[in-house]
Formats: sequence, C-alpha cells, structure tokens
Amino acid sequence: MTRSVTGNAIEAGVGLILREDPRYFPVPDHPFKTRLGNVVRLTFAARGGGGSLGPVYARYMAILGDSFLSNSWRVHREANSRDALLRTAEGFGGALAGNAFEEFWPDVKKRVFHKHHYSMTVPPLILARFANSRRDRNLMVRRSQTYHAFSFGLRIA
Repeated sequence: MTRSVTGNAIEAGVGLILREDPRYFPVPDHPFKTRLGNVVRLTFAARGGGGSLGPVYARYMAILGDSFLSNSWRVHREANSRDALLRTAEGFGGALAGNAFEEFWPDVKKRVFHKHHYSMTVPPLILARFANSRRDRNLMVRRSQTYHAFSFGLRIA
C-alpha cells in the first residue's frame, strides 16, 4: 500500500513538473493487434505538453524510485538492489495490466455479462394445437398475440 501511495505521489509530482499526461486512452474501435500495441505503447510513453508521444519519465522515476525507496522499511533480506529491480519489473507489469484491463474490460463485460431479453410468450401455433374447437383456437391465438404485443408495448385493435 505504501508503495502505491509513494509511487503515485512521485509520478504525479514529476509528471506535473514535466507536463506529462500519464493517463491511458483506450481505442475501442480498432483491431485487437492495434489495441494491444496501444496498451504496451502507453505503458512506456505518454503525451507531453505539445501532444506528441514521448517517454513517460514520471512513471520511470516513480516505479524505480519507489522500489528502491521501499528498501528503507523492508526486512533486511528483501532490502537489496536485486529485489528492488524485481519490484520495478513488477511495477511496470502492473501498469501494463492496468492499461490492458482498461482497454479490454468493457468488451469482456459486454460479452460475458450481457442481459438476455426473452419474450415470455408462447407461439400462437403451439397454443392452437391444444385448442379443442375453432372458437377456442381463435381465442387462444388472439390472447397470445395481445400478450406478445403488450410485452413489447404495442396495442392490437
């Protein structure tokens, strides 16, 4: 938790000074390969003051600096350069995963958690088969059509 707080503070402060915009901008209407490239590109690049893409120095400093700064409160066996560099790689992996989530989650959510809108009506031909007389058959078909139309907000005269 403290790593993310210090890392966010460093990235925000340095980003403000360098006029970097580290936000992720999804491109939902592009092919998968282009979107995946955008995820990787915007993990290591950001828009500068002029609007062009360049290295996101604020993120580099934040992840690297935070990983080494956290050595000061870690136990001795974890407070070394090797572990700090490993935490740095994990930090970039986390940024990459966050961008991927922001890019692809709306599509996953739409495909996995979509709502089904089924009509609760019975087709008129099935109802007509179970009617005993022509009068019953016509009445059942008429009721089915009325209910079906009602479920869609229509009226049958």
